Amino acid sequence: MQNKETPSKIFIINCLCAIQQPLLRHDVASEYVKKLGAMIDNHMRSLVEKEVTAILARCGLSDKMALFQNSNVDSPLAKMEETSPSSLSECLKAFFGLILGSESSLPEFEQMQLPGLRSEASVQVARSLADAYDVIYKAILDPNNGYADPKSLARHPPDQIRTILGI
Repeated sequence: MQNKETPSKIFIINCLCAIQQPLLRHDVASEYVKKLGAMIDNHMRSLVEKEVTAILARCGLSDKMALFQNSNVDSPLAKMEETSPSSLSECLKAFFGLILGSESSLPEFEQMQLPGLRSEASVQVARSLADAYDVIYKAILDPNNGYADPKSLARHPPDQIRTILGI
């Protein structure tokens, strides 16, 4: 399930690549090729960011990420309603369901014409998801956040998630 902007982002990336490819073998166009490459990179970054945000939103984690990144001793996460153990348990269950689930759970960007870019986009999404989980995992294990049984909530260490995601 892709977000609504995905097809148009992929279309733009494909168009830029179609312009760039024939110019690659002409030295006179090297500056233009670099500019096209930068444009492709920007659209890829945006595409990946939007996909990761959409995946985290489906799990109910997107709006909680700022809390995990900026947790403080004054208000332990375990005491907050949106990051309570029961709420977080449901979100993580949904997250694991997506990354462990069927092949179509994570975006594969089939419409992207260049296989290298398609693969790179998938790897970037996986890395970003793993990084997000790493932040969540560290926040859960942080004793200052007050989770009574953090290991039961965060059962999978970040390296295990990276393995599952193939990175």
